[in-house]
Parts: sequence; structure tokens; C-alpha cells
Amino acid sequence: MNSLFHAVSATGIEIVGTRHESAAVQMADGWARATGRPGVAIVTGGPGHTNAVTGAAVAQYAQSPVLVISGQAPKARRERGGNQSLHQANIMRPVTKWAAEAEDGTGLRELVTRALMVAKSDTPGAVSLSIPVDVADSKVDALLDAAPTIPTTAFWQQVSRAPLAPSDADLDAAVKALHTARRPVIVLGGNPFQHACCDLLETAVRRLGMPTFTNGHSRGVVADDGKTCFGFARARFNKLFSEASEADLWLVVGTAIDYNIASVVSRSATVIQIHHDPKQIGVGRLPTHALVGGSATTIDALANALPTTPEIWDAWRARFQAGYLAQTAYWDRKTEEASRCGEGIHPASLCAVLRQYWTADTTLVVDVGDFINWPRAYFPALSPTRYMDGGALGNLGGALPIGIGAQIARPEQPVWVFIGDGGLGFYGWELSIAAEHALPLKVFVGNDRAWGTEKRLQRNSYETDIACDLPAIRYDRFAELQGVRGLHATDHSQLTSAVTELMAHEGPCLVNLETMQLAGRPYAETP
Repeated sequence: MNSLFHAVSATGIEIVGTRHESAAVQMADGWARATGRPGVAIVTGGPGHTNAVTGAAVAQYAQSPVLVISGQAPKARRERGGNQSLHQANIMRPVTKWAAEAEDGTGLRELVTRALMVAKSDTPGAVSLSIPVDVADSKVDALLDAAPTIPTTAFWQQVSRAPLAPSDADLDAAVKALHTARRPVIVLGGNPFQHACCDLLETAVRRLGMPTFTNGHSRGVVADDGKTCFGFARARFNKLFSEASEADLWLVVGTAIDYNIASVVSRSATVIQIHHDPKQIGVGRLPTHALVGGSATTIDALANALPTTPEIWDAWRARFQAGYLAQTAYWDRKTEEASRCGEGIHPASLCAVLRQYWTADTTLVVDVGDFINWPRAYFPALSPTRYMDGGALGNLGGALPIGIGAQIARPEQPVWVFIGDGGLGFYGWELSIAAEHALPLKVFVGNDRAWGTEKRLQRNSYETDIACDLPAIRYDRFAELQGVRGLHATDHSQLTSAVTELMAHEGPCLVNLETMQLAGRPYAETP
């Protein structure tokens, strides 16, 4: 892809070099989640292309518009034992929205435009375009005389500007269902940039006054305030969402009715699903009513049709308001218990120390594992596009490159990455990018010297664990090798000073926290 690198550089587009292809794709994913614009990753062909598959799958699962451009060996050599020769589009198709291989240079502009449009349209996702080296290096004189009447960028930028509006009949049916509901709940999810107008959506949701929960990248579209919005729409990390199982009507907005939602919805409940993409209607569970249209305009129309809401909703909402206060007491109690922990730092203590630094501008990027589940559950979502699940697909290590991509997109705003010692082993060398670009990224490593989740699960099932221990590595020193400020805390007495120093540091900083083993996850009834 050398010719493409030089062509891109000549246009003034910044190129960020990475160490691993999957990390490159996940940095592009972080950029896309922060900006709503397509992130682009350029990787080499063959094994570079296969390395990029995980990153593409993560972006696809997260509904993040990402274009992966891969080099490719000349197709004429593919069936003749050519080096790095693979059917690359076939490899990517199962994990992307669209995948193609360029045939010649004259069609590249159309393919790139089509790729960007597919990535952004309907439910956003990942797309893949492989360009054989002979195609990339070819000279195409015909393009010089064929300037399009509309700039190429305008095509994909126009995607999804005018979402469909549901029919009057569908709206009327939904309004009638709302009138008869006694215990309604809203779940808001999906890609926040597809809601069209988050301000209008939040205002309309608050006018309806139904207990609201948010999921995925839409965390913060309606801020967690304990009055209308009550946090994460996942029962494992939010006890209040479990209590929503008593709801008799569910308004599911901008998202499929996935297993996290469907597992809480009773079979007898009325379900109204609102989505701009008709292909997402009925995924996970068939709704009682389906409204195909924009999230903001449709919820606003429902709110206009219900200028006053039933008084019984007030008592129902008050239950969640009381529960929200009780959860605050739970965290205070857990923090106090953690302060007496004698073996390493408890994740709840870290969250409590960080609380004073948390703002609506802070981007939270979490990885996979027990350690990260504490900040995932602790910090309220206060504004859109600031919550990023690096392990949405269950992939370890992705939080770091996604966080770097988000920080590149938001160089003046705080980005916090929470990752375990096991997860850091996947893309840890990408820390050097944060140093090279002087990014103010803050990385919190929960170092329990183990595959902590597996250790807990094995002990619960078999009373012992196998192959779960990891070496005690000083990741602060590893960070220093790459030009990132490294800090180290071994117990609660060192925690506050380490966090204070980390937050005062202007550049990238990593704190290696020796956390207690088997801390489990919040709200768990068993360790």
C-alpha cells in the first residue's frame, strides 16, 4: 500500500502509523465513534488483512462506520501459489456490511464512494475494500477528464439525513398502547449519530416521563440523572434494569431487541420498537408495534400526542428514583468496605477516587473482564458519544486502540481507558502512538496477575483454577519504555496520590494498579 500512503499524504490527510493491523482498525473505530464520520484503516494484504478481521468485526458489532482498505497480491497470481494471495473479500464478508476487491484503477473512485455510503447508511458498520498492488500502482489517465459534478465526499455525507417517518396509522396504534400502559419503560440504544438530533430526542423522552435506560454507544443521549434516566440497560451491571422486568410496555428506540433487553422483557408485555432501519425490526424478538422512522422525530411525535401522561406513571417512576438513591448508598458502602481490603486495591476504591475528576466531557473506554465492570457500572453517562465499549464483541485488549482513536479525535478532552493486565498484552505496544502524538490519554491497568474472570469462574465451578495466573509485570515501566509516563500503586494508601499525579500530567500516562484478586463484579450475589 506504499503508493496509497504517498497519495493520501500528498492530500494533507494525517496518517497515524500503528504496530498491528487490528489495532489500526480499532483506532479508526474509536475515531468513528467519537466523530460519527467514517474511520479509515489501511493495512497490507495477506496476513495483514486477516489480522484486521477482528477489528472489522468489532466495528461491525458496535455499529461503527469503518472502511478497511487492504493491499492485495495481484489476482493473476492467486491460483498460482502467489505470495500472500488470498480471497480477501470472502474472508471479510461474514464480519462486515460489504466487502469487495478492486478489478482495475478506473473503478476505484466508485468503489471507495460506495464503500463509504454503505458504511454510513441504515445501521452503520464496517466495510472492506481490497486493492491489488498492480491496481494501486496503475496509471489511469481517464480519471483526469472525468471530474464528478458533485464532490465524491458529498455522496456519503448525505446518507441518512432524511430518515423515514412512521405512518399515521402506526403512530396512532403506538399512542393507544401508551394510553393503556401502567408501567412503561424506554430503552434507548444503537449508534447515537443515527438519532439525527440527540437534543430533540432527550427533550422528548423527558416530556414522556417514562423510566428510561440507555445502552451501547447511546449511553448519555439521555443523561443519567436518577429522575428520568436510570443508567445502563443491562441487568448484570444495573439492578434497576432488572426491576424493569415488571414493565407492561417497552418502548425500544434505535436498537434491536437483543438478548440483554429481551431477557428482561416479560412475554406478556407490549413492545413498541422504533428504528430508522427496517432490517433491525424484529431482531431478537418480534415487537407488538413497529415504527420505522427517525428516533428523535418519532419520540417527539409520541410526546406531542401525550401532552399529559397518566398519574400512575408518576408512582412507577418514583420507584426507580428511590432505587437510584439506594444504588448510590450501595456504592458508598462498597467503597467503605473496599478501604478495609488488605490485599491490593479494590476497583471500587479507584472509582471513588476518580469521581471528582468525572465530567460530561470525559470519554470512558472499557475493555473486558471483572476489573473494568466496576467503572462501567459506577460512572454515570452524562453526554452522548462518551461511552465506548472496547470489548463489545468480547475481544480483549481493544479498549486501548479504541481509546487512542477517540483521543486523536478529541485531543482537548479527557479520555480514560480501563483495561486489565491480560488485555494490555494484546496491543500494549500501541502506547507509543500516544507518546508520539503527545495525547493526554489516561490508562488505568488493573493488574491482578491473573486472567481474573476465568479464575473466578473456575473456582466457583471447580473450587480450583488452571492456567489462570499471569506474571507480576510492572506495566508502568513498560509504559516508560515507550515514552508514556508510568505510575505504580500497590495499596489504598498510594491510590489517591497516584491518581492525583496521573490527572496532573499533561501527556499520556498509565497507572499500574496492583488490584486484589477475585474482586468479582458489582451487584454480583456470588464472588
